[in-house]
Amino acid sequence: MRTNRFKILSTFIFGLLACWTTHAGEQDNWYLAKEWGLSYGAGVAYHENNATGIGQIYVVCENGNRDIKVYDLNGSLARSITIASNRYYPRDLVLDENGTIYIAERYTVTCLDNNGSFRWRKGRNATISNYGSNGSGDGEFNQAFGITIGTDKNLYICDYGNHRLQVLDRNGSFIRKIGSYGSAPGQFRNPRDIVSLQNGTIVVGDNYYLHFFEQDGTFIKRVNTSNALRFVSVSKDGTLFSYQRLRDQDGNQIAYLNNINENSRTCFTPEGDLIVSYSSKVQIWKRAYRTKGLPTRNVIPQPAIRSISQRSGTNIIDLDFEIVDPDDANATVGILAAIDGNFNDTSKWIVPKAWIEGTDLKIGTTISTNQTHRVSWDVKQDWSQNTGTLKFEIFCQDGHRKAPLDIHFLTLPFADENMTISRSPIRNSDLENYAKFLLSTGQATFNSAAVFANNIPSGPSNSFLFQTCGNTGRFGPTSDDINVTYSGTNLEGNVSLVMQGIQKWQVPQTGTYLIEATGASGGTQPEYKQGGKGVFISGRFQLNAGDNLLIAVGQMGLNTQNNDNEGGGGGGSFIAKGSEISTAVPLLIAGGGGGDGSDSVGANATDSNVTYGNATPGNAGSGDNGGGGFYTSAYGNRGGKGFRQGLVGGEGETNHGDGGFGGGSGGINERGSSGGGFTGGVSGDSNGQGGAGSFNAGSNTTFAILSSNGNGIVRITEITEDFNSTSLPPLESLDSMLLSSDRKSTPRLRYELIRSLGHNYQIATTTEVNKAREGATPGGVNKWTATNQVQPRNIPGNVNEYGFDTQYTPSVTAEYWWIIKR
Repeated sequence: MRTNRFKILSTFIFGLLACWTTHAGEQDNWYLAKEWGLSYGAGVAYHENNATGIGQIYVVCENGNRDIKVYDLNGSLARSITIASNRYYPRDLVLDENGTIYIAERYTVTCLDNNGSFRWRKGRNATISNYGSNGSGDGEFNQAFGITIGTDKNLYICDYGNHRLQVLDRNGSFIRKIGSYGSAPGQFRNPRDIVSLQNGTIVVGDNYYLHFFEQDGTFIKRVNTSNALRFVSVSKDGTLFSYQRLRDQDGNQIAYLNNINENSRTCFTPEGDLIVSYSSKVQIWKRAYRTKGLPTRNVIPQPAIRSISQRSGTNIIDLDFEIVDPDDANATVGILAAIDGNFNDTSKWIVPKAWIEGTDLKIGTTISTNQTHRVSWDVKQDWSQNTGTLKFEIFCQDGHRKAPLDIHFLTLPFADENMTISRSPIRNSDLENYAKFLLSTGQATFNSAAVFANNIPSGPSNSFLFQTCGNTGRFGPTSDDINVTYSGTNLEGNVSLVMQGIQKWQVPQTGTYLIEATGASGGTQPEYKQGGKGVFISGRFQLNAGDNLLIAVGQMGLNTQNNDNEGGGGGGSFIAKGSEISTAVPLLIAGGGGGDGSDSVGANATDSNVTYGNATPGNAGSGDNGGGGFYTSAYGNRGGKGFRQGLVGGEGETNHGDGGFGGGSGGINERGSSGGGFTGGVSGDSNGQGGAGSFNAGSNTTFAILSSNGNGIVRITEITEDFNSTSLPPLESLDSMLLSSDRKSTPRLRYELIRSLGHNYQIATTTEVNKAREGATPGGVNKWTATNQVQPRNIPGNVNEYGFDTQYTPSVTAEYWWIIKR
């Protein structure tokens, strides 16, 4: 025997559910939201009226009229305030909680009521009509440059030319002075600006440093890292801004905003927006935050293959691997292989099952991280080839993660209500990885090159789900299949068979019931890969306790691996009332789709062939491989059997797909296979005809052609007083197929992902996604390239002010899905 060659590919698939803070930080991006012009702008302040809650921007103009301009947040001028009858180079201003205005002028400090009424002026020779003169005594100024209010309610003023701070009470009385000229710690060289932190610390910027003082003048420290000097402002959360840099409370640089002039005066709104005043313009910069994870992150588990070897003279591979995860002690692991390393072709996938020596206990169960584990695989049992190349993908999920996907949730604040939504969309490739994880950990099965769920959740106690019980192909489930599948559900012990595949169930109590059903899709062939779709159909029925219902769930037509051959037709799903198939009366039947033809895609179950009300004979489709109907079977072995004949799918010719249970026909050369239903699909030509007809005898009926391939399903739900059909997951999402043969995700796979996240998650609507894209700017999207991006995965190209991914637009055809938490 030739030696097998095994090439190893290790990948890590992971998830991240991160929490976020609003503190300005390295993760933030900033964008220019508003800008308008004015003349000679200097100091700027933001004030919110206590009575109205309306915020306004106050800018002092040091030349021209030398007044104060008051703007709303859209940049519209609300009013102008005259400082006094004579004013001289006003540099800065601050407002107290009542809106009283305090202005630092060249030689004085002036106080006004918010309506502009004069209160007092402090400085040498200063009066309402005299701007004063240069002085160096207590309460005298040589260019008052910056002003703030401390936590002690006193005024702190930068006395630029005298190289000191002066402290006044809010009536203008002198209290003390701090500092002197020099380069030693605690001394100043031309102090320009000043702020007070919430802990009472005073921060002063001069031409060389940011200086930190206690309110009594005790020196704390000084810093000049990353040009920490000159003008300074502070946000509500303690973030400083000085010399083009956002800084922490120690003055260390957080982010560099190089589009803001180094000599700008700034202030923050309570929401953390930065208002900039420089010369001839005022700007509002908004924070685009949460584009990067927290400083301390939930570390992503990383699988690493340590060694791989084949035991001499055997078919056994020993694979040693480790899950590297410093913050989680346990993880769940799955392993998937592909022949020739071709993970792009599902027919090449191998799910290792022949684990030996007890190593199967390490797959799909919790194992320890940060230590080497060995699994041993008897390859020959799962792979009949004698030689070739295998690649492996290792999937893992640690204790912090609900699913092995990279999902970041953001909470976006809006005026009506907050929205918690995934920052970037989930794409088909992400869902494929999730399907691989479910498959490799034993939570899903692999049939006909497609991935299927092992079971279907039963939902509310008054909702009953009937399914194919893991069966594929021509024949329906056996009693053993039913007993295993329904074990632990509200159907356990309540379902029997009148013949293989046709299930019998007794209505538990009298009432109105919603009956829903989907037909199965037709099989595919490699070129077109589009079997015809089944239909979804529903209606309401009055049923009595003890009524017997006969239920057959359609199975997907089988695929073919040859472009010149045809896939099998899909089976229909049948619900009839009665104890025997020979006398049962149809209630609701969902038709199946036709199989792929050699020249085109399969035909969908037709919406033009639905019978409502009292049943008329529904017969099989004509031709060599017509689909089975309710009353009759189609011609020969290739045609699908009718309901009264047992619904066995037709047998396909050599290399052609068999029809699915539910009356689907088998593939025949140059004949498009047909779906089963109330009326069977007509045998077609190589163009893949054959969608079946449907039937509905109920009220409040609905009908739709399915958007995905897969098996059929039937759900019967009692309508109670509190019944809300929107609380039920869409029946299409309960189709047992997770991933189709062309690696496309199905609604069921999306449903499984949502279910794994916990309560109150669902797929966001297009309206919700557009709202998130627009963010705080209804009707428009502020977008830019995210410079600080999430690593190592889920990196958006463009984000808005909340870090929401604006690169992608919601579209059914584009296969982007966002997840929202209610």
